[in-house]
Amino acid sequence: MGVYEIYKDIIGPILCSIIGGICTVIGVYLTIRYEKNKEKSELKEKNKPLFYRLDSMQDYDYKSAAEYILGTPKKYRFKIQGIFKNTEKALMIIDYLLVNDKKYYPINGDVVDKNKIFYLDAYFEEDVDTINELILFIKDIYDNQYKYKLELEILNEGKSGMVKKFIELI
Repeated sequence: MGVYEIYKDIIGPILCSIIGGICTVIGVYLTIRYEKNKEKSELKEKNKPLFYRLDSMQDYDYKSAAEYILGTPKKYRFKIQGIFKNTEKALMIIDYLLVNDKKYYPINGDVVDKNKIFYLDAYFEEDVDTINELILFIKDIYDNQYKYKLELEILNEGKSGMVKKFIELI
């Protein structure tokens, strides 16, 4: 048996089967990784909190609305209020409100039930002139975090504000 026959009959098929096996393992790994990421993103999208702002002129059940307070109501220079409704989609957790690199946490609970109207009252130690941006951090039940930039309408000669709209930051 010559070198050519040894290569053709023994070494060639062994090398081809090893290369084929490695390619198969890589393909299976990539498929599993893709499916895990797809499942993870579907779960995240399914449990992403979806809420919207209510106008104070709208008709809503204010008696059943919950109030979530951020900051300290006893000592503040500026306060904001927003009226929101969480949809049927998922529970949401109010994590904190970021104002000029300072975090304000809820002091009376943070979980908003599905289909619940809620007031978001925030009390700041900063004056309205010094506030650059307000970013609300929300979490879902799997601890995924979402950020929303709040835009205000200033009221009462700069002593308070109302959430005019919010924009999700990606």
